[in-house]
Amino acid sequence: MNWQYSFINEMFENGNTFSNIYKNTELINCKSDKIPESLFRFYPPTAQNIIDIQNKKLWLSSASDFNDPFDCLVGYNSDDYIKKVLIKYILNNKQHLVIDSNDSFTKNDLSCIYNTNTSITNHRTISRKKSFSLCLWEILNSKTDNFRSIINKIISERLFHADSIINNVKQSNIRVACFTGTEYSFDCIYNMLLWSHYANCHKGFCVEYDMRCLKEDTRYRIKYQFEDIEKFNEERLIGCIKAGLFPIVYSNKIVNITPSILNRFFKNQTNDIFEHNMMIKVLRSYITKSTKWSYEKEWRLVVDKKISDFYNNKIPFPFIKSIYIGCKASRDLIEVLTRTGEILGVDVHIMDISKKEFGLIKETINRRKTNHNFTTPFFDSRH
Repeated sequence: MNWQYSFINEMFENGNTFSNIYKNTELINCKSDKIPESLFRFYPPTAQNIIDIQNKKLWLSSASDFNDPFDCLVGYNSDDYIKKVLIKYILNNKQHLVIDSNDSFTKNDLSCIYNTNTSITNHRTISRKKSFSLCLWEILNSKTDNFRSIINKIISERLFHADSIINNVKQSNIRVACFTGTEYSFDCIYNMLLWSHYANCHKGFCVEYDMRCLKEDTRYRIKYQFEDIEKFNEERLIGCIKAGLFPIVYSNKIVNITPSILNRFFKNQTNDIFEHNMMIKVLRSYITKSTKWSYEKEWRLVVDKKISDFYNNKIPFPFIKSIYIGCKASRDLIEVLTRTGEILGVDVHIMDISKKEFGLIKETINRRKTNHNFTTPFFDSRH
């Protein structure tokens, strides 16, 4: 199991919730060696993005606003789910298990359904068992119209409810910020696809965030130097930021909800354990993407609604280390970001097209005007 999934599982042990994870400092500090020294975020050249950078704020998006329809997708094996629903229906109506009937399920029908295959097969995996959907179609095709109508109504009702659960996942009270980062962090700023896709075709900019402070013990507290930080527990905020940072798991399979969870929700028989299991699935879906996107080396910050709402979806994020300007940026953007870098005391670089190969090169516009150490100034020595 990926360490990200294991961490999420542990988050909900012993009655913990996503809202109070900041209290579990022992668990959070297990991530210290996983977090890279730098994370990068690409921005289109909008006025609001520039203002956010100047104010050291980070916008948290809703998954429902993502362009990729597969992003944060939770699914379920509909054949497996309906198979279990029908088997339970048959066993609860044993009086109908006759030898031969076209107005009910028979013993032979039950046996056939039991021995079907519900897994997805391809040219590499060939099952000797008949597929459940084909078996059910053959069985129902031999029954009366009235009986088919009864069973189809059961199936439709269950699938509609399951789809409703799936559709509600993206409407969950979780907000996300996306970054890119690798062991060799600076490779990110030379990635032409990232500039094209997320920085308005090289007309935008990229911000490097120094994450070394999150590699420290969370006993230390960040000094954000924002007025509103006094209204909120800063230790809670830094704990939630550290707990919510994950590298994306790239997979060929989407996160699936089990039939037992779907059945419990259908019957309104959920409890804290099932709610936690559902939340685990949701969080896993937020950090799982198709292998087609693996070139992005994406990291995500997943934040709870309570914190996101408190800051109106823009949390303090004073980790800015450097600003990189796209090779097609306007003169106005270059001037504004250069001044921004001087005010923030961070390096500003501009990307240019290499004349030797298909690639980008970096040129420094200005050096930080203040001696700014990004590890210590945000912390004090309180324990």
